[in-house]
Amino acid sequence: MPRDDELKNQVVERITSLSDEDLIKMLEEKRHEYTPFALEVAQQELSKRGGKDKLQERIGEKNWLTVSGLEHVKSLRGSPKLGGLFEPFMPDVELFSDMNAIFDAARSIVVSGGHKLSNQEDALQQGRRCFVIVTPGRMLMSIPAVPSESQAAALAKVAEEILPSGKSLNISVISYTYVDALLEDMTGCIPFLGYLSAFSYSGHNIVVFEGHPSAFESGVRDSDILLVDSGMERFLLPNWAETAFAVMRGNARIFIHNRETYTLIQLIRKEQPKDQNQEPWWKFW
Repeated sequence: MPRDDELKNQVVERITSLSDEDLIKMLEEKRHEYTPFALEVAQQELSKRGGKDKLQERIGEKNWLTVSGLEHVKSLRGSPKLGGLFEPFMPDVELFSDMNAIFDAARSIVVSGGHKLSNQEDALQQGRRCFVIVTPGRMLMSIPAVPSESQAAALAKVAEEILPSGKSLNISVISYTYVDALLEDMTGCIPFLGYLSAFSYSGHNIVVFEGHPSAFESGVRDSDILLVDSGMERFLLPNWAETAFAVMRGNARIFIHNRETYTLIQLIRKEQPKDQNQEPWWKFW
């Protein structure tokens, strides 16, 4: 059995590795789950990082929405960190009583452009196109579809070339969403971020998450397209593609974005010829 000092060291190591978002949640929403020692360590870590106000400023809290009325079930461990801040890994995630409700709320924000949840401020002006990142802590982060109006026409043209469609498509995206890395450089986390902006601006409804098994079906349910970042594929369920096809819409398509070649490969359902799965469907220039 580990000695008491060894257990304490493990607690300290665990808490000091928390993201800003998870540290605040630990001290506010979930403090009843922790021992006095753990809370003392967390409070010390909060002070080292500049205090609550500083952390809230860093994560832009008023642009992050939460879904009210859900019960927090438990925290789930991800995978070990493999390298630097921008090296993909599966982060620790939070499990709530109704994961479908979280992703339904994310879609609602996308459709309405800054839909208001709880008593928090709108992330965007009502009606403005955006896509939403569902963080590992299950907060909803609205991202404007077009940073500047001068980019609108160019992005719309690119989106139409890649995803020609006469209707809005529901697009689920699995990519690297570790909060500390997102806040440092979002493009460093999601290499095809500009294309998500283009798709969103053109009317497609996009929700991004990390792909953890506890949220996988909720995150891809009723989607027309699933886009998977190759950096996160190894952390998914072994049968993730079959699971996704089972809950996505009819005629759904799944693509893997290769970080090395910056190309998309389309996955074909098992009953279709395998040779259709070999050539890149699109190259991101």
